[in-house]
Amino acid sequence: MIDWDGMFLFDHDNCAIFTGWGAADTVYGAESYLLGRQACIVGIGGYRIEGKNGYLKWVEKKFDYENQFGIAVGIIKGEQKSKYDSKDFSVVAYRSARTNVT
Repeated sequence: MIDWDGMFLFDHDNCAIFTGWGAADTVYGAESYLLGRQACIVGIGGYRIEGKNGYLKWVEKKFDYENQFGIAVGIIKGEQKSKYDSKDFSVVAYRSARTNVT
């Protein structure tokens, strides 16, 4: 991890390497993304169970004449890439060329 001018840069071994960029399909490279601080917005809904607020719904039930036991967990959640005034300011794609390493 590198702190560069207020941005944290991470390296990752599983970055996709592309072939076939350019007009003649001879440019090799990789694509990186810079994500802003508010690039993603997360919303969590809630349940109201027995007068209490919570975001998880937990249900336990016995089946087969109380011979088997089951649990179900539910959550209301969503993620969205942020946009302001119908414009996207959250993600910048950066493409870099490289030599053909085989």
